[in-house]
Amino acid sequence: MNRMKRTILALLSVGFLVSGCRSYDASVFDHRLRAATFETYHRAIDEQAPDLEAVGLDAQMLRERWEGEVVGAETATEFYHALMRMMASVRDPHLNFKPNFELWESEDGPLGATDLMLSIVDGQVVLQCMSDTRALLLSGSTPKFVGWPVERFNECQVEDRTSMHYPLNIGPKMSLLTVDLQDPESGDVVTLPRRRGMDVTVVAPNEARVLGGGSRLIPAAREATTAAMYAHMSQCESPKSMEGEFISAWNLDGVGVLAWKANCHLPGKGDALLALEQELDAAAEVLRGATSTLVDLRFAPGGKGHGFQLLIGRLLPCAVRLETPPESVFFGLVESTGVFNIDASPAIIAGPVVVLVNESTASYSEWTAALLRGLVGATVVGAPTAGCEYCVVRVAGPDGSTLVFGGSPFIPPDGVESFQRVGLSPDVHVVADAGSMRGGSVCDALLEAHDRQLEAAWEAIERRKAE
Repeated sequence: MNRMKRTILALLSVGFLVSGCRSYDASVFDHRLRAATFETYHRAIDEQAPDLEAVGLDAQMLRERWEGEVVGAETATEFYHALMRMMASVRDPHLNFKPNFELWESEDGPLGATDLMLSIVDGQVVLQCMSDTRALLLSGSTPKFVGWPVERFNECQVEDRTSMHYPLNIGPKMSLLTVDLQDPESGDVVTLPRRRGMDVTVVAPNEARVLGGGSRLIPAAREATTAAMYAHMSQCESPKSMEGEFISAWNLDGVGVLAWKANCHLPGKGDALLALEQELDAAAEVLRGATSTLVDLRFAPGGKGHGFQLLIGRLLPCAVRLETPPESVFFGLVESTGVFNIDASPAIIAGPVVVLVNESTASYSEWTAALLRGLVGATVVGAPTAGCEYCVVRVAGPDGSTLVFGGSPFIPPDGVESFQRVGLSPDVHVVADAGSMRGGSVCDALLEAHDRQLEAAWEAIERRKAE
């Protein structure tokens, strides 16, 4: 999520702090630059992370634990991995840290990566490969480790649903990476060393592309949803459908289906927002006359506030006001309150509503599901969501890195539950089979659950229609 007013004030506050005592060269990786970067991020977390105490932390504890390791780092790899571990300890699901890859590469040489990655399956962090088991076989490692719960990743304790694993997957080319795995049967912890062999192309200071591998999960999930809907269409007398960049819609003899395209972010201002508006208009025509609705938000990662306001305004018939508590920023001189006002208007969905979610339903998409359940009585089906409730704070580090984390939450309207860190708990749980993915394919397990989730949602629609 993004609240521009609060973000600008936060950046001004941090920028004033750093510029007021600037005694470093942002292009020189020295003690002064490392100290300034630590102070910038430490102050941002101290002032704007609303619930450190919920994870047993306070600002002083962060300083005592991490300042020496960050500021005293002898290499860029040590510096960035220490920063990432410090931020991961905050245990915020929205957390996203992007190092200055150009600085990192200039200090430590060409960067590499591995095809190992982490996935959240039914609330548990498990080991996955970007190209499934084939990559582990080629590396000489046994594929039995796929699907194992992960304790530590490259010396970083895995913290619930944090997204900090990806930068920890990058470092000097051909350096070692370790993964500590917890065998759920024996309880033994094993260490899996991996040499980095995949190439990393540094595109910009905060952008790096990992070459080789690639998950088939998202395109396969899109294809599975579309195939299932067209199978239903073949049994209907007068079906209607539309396909867009962001959404797809079907009217299957009175059952409306509105599906968000997997891995598409809600757009901000500009042409993308206009495109979404046009697609929602087209979807309204397809859904016209439906007496029940299935809204599929699986693999919906959230996005920008303007897109969220547009989407929820079309889905809800009632007015909604989302407001953050007043908060002092800019050294206490300014009070900031974020407000979204969404007016009542005719909804494009109708009748009993069922919402499909999974582990990758996050941020504004979680809010969409929560509002549909709390305000129109929708039934939620699928796996627990990501737990990214809080509004995003964006901070620029003096070294050229960037940090995103969850700031103050919206005050939930009456009937809408809080879901920070825990995610939304579905009314009908349909999750991946952890046993089948161990030693096999996490991707296949998630796709199998994807099919069962859709079947369960269809059954829920039929039950709701019969009530």
